[in-house]
Amino acid sequence: MSQATEPGQRSKGGRQGPRGGGRGRGGRGRGRGGRGFHKKGRGDTASNQGNRNKNDTSTETVPNMKNLSVIGAYKFCSKQECEERQKLKQVHELEATLETCTLPQAQRVLDPCLAVSKYKRSAAGTEHATRPTSTLERTLKHLQYICATRRATPDHPPVQNTEVLAEFVVDRLRACQSDATRLGNSGIDEIWHVQLIRILIWIRYWTYTDESQFQSWMQRTINTMISTAFDAYWATRQENENGNDDFVQLDDEILCWSALFQLCRQQYESPECCCNLILLEFAKFSRKDSSKYPLWRKAMSLASQFTRQEYYTAWKNEDFPILFKCCIEPSMFLWRYRTIQQYNKSFAKQEKVSDLPRLLNIHKMDWSLEYAQAFGLPAEQTETEVTVVLKQVALEDSPPLMKSKQSRRDHKWVFGNQYTDDEFPGLSIACVEQLLQKGRLG
Repeated sequence: MSQATEPGQRSKGGRQGPRGGGRGRGGRGRGRGGRGFHKKGRGDTASNQGNRNKNDTSTETVPNMKNLSVIGAYKFCSKQECEERQKLKQVHELEATLETCTLPQAQRVLDPCLAVSKYKRSAAGTEHATRPTSTLERTLKHLQYICATRRATPDHPPVQNTEVLAEFVVDRLRACQSDATRLGNSGIDEIWHVQLIRILIWIRYWTYTDESQFQSWMQRTINTMISTAFDAYWATRQENENGNDDFVQLDDEILCWSALFQLCRQQYESPECCCNLILLEFAKFSRKDSSKYPLWRKAMSLASQFTRQEYYTAWKNEDFPILFKCCIEPSMFLWRYRTIQQYNKSFAKQEKVSDLPRLLNIHKMDWSLEYAQAFGLPAEQTETEVTVVLKQVALEDSPPLMKSKQSRRDHKWVFGNQYTDDEFPGLSIACVEQLLQKGRLG
């Protein structure tokens, strides 16, 4: 029997992604996160704490990761799965003991306190042991910690490869989402789905830095999971339809993310169509007072400005929250291209422009040259500036393929005053933890 490989490891067939997510180079098929939720009454579960105010989006503090024995073994994964994966040598570095985490995969020893259940498609004739709500909540907090610190515990070394980290977290989140689907609306609270989406938005932002085919299947997987989480949130909300005021902040967040993903998906189509879809989503649950939804209003304002082809407003607005910017940043290349098309039509023939960084909010001179070359504009570079020549060549209506070098140039804009060169990914660990737990800083 051939030895199975863990996400992030190479096999003879190519890179294998988490099962059920997109199409990997290892020959994996397409799969969708489980849709459809059972219409059951809300049970008396650990996640349903009476009349807890849904506006409180904070979570319990992540357990002291320095001593996971406080939580105990097999709290993120069953003992049977741990034994099976150890036998098959499917041990990720984020699940290995401190002594073996830096060794090759075949030599690692699985730590039962760190092992997290992998995503597995249900096979015919087999039974799947669905994890209870308390386990899913505990697992989500553990994965939040890994996203913020890039390590399993403070004693473990950080994972340097973003691709390996993303594959691990997305695979484990997919397993959690699958179990949440099986539990139905009676098992999982609304805030759980919101926190899941925050992690996925964060990972989606960072996986755009990769130049391999990994990026495309990872983005498809994440987009599918986010779409499934949107459906799961609203399916759960339908049972609390009369308590709109208790859900305003969570609804605002979900409406905002949904609108932004709609805006980015409709980037090749009419912005007017996108605005109509955003308004239709808002009209659900008979919402009337839009002032209660500030995040959604920002998304709607951006969509409205795009109908007037004012794409520059996307990067001119420094007031957008960090996760808001993480959602729209991957589309900035296209919006910059649309802006250049407008300049190419309105400027004089063969007019030279040397302030491209200001016009497109580009931070460095060499980046200006890369963008000009990607757009197909004639450009000249001196020691002090880059000059592009407008209205000399016709720009295609369809944008060029986005190159990796142009796809990630906006860290400072995304993180704003919180940006730091001292720590990866540009934010302190405390800021990332707060962002994933509460959805905002401050």
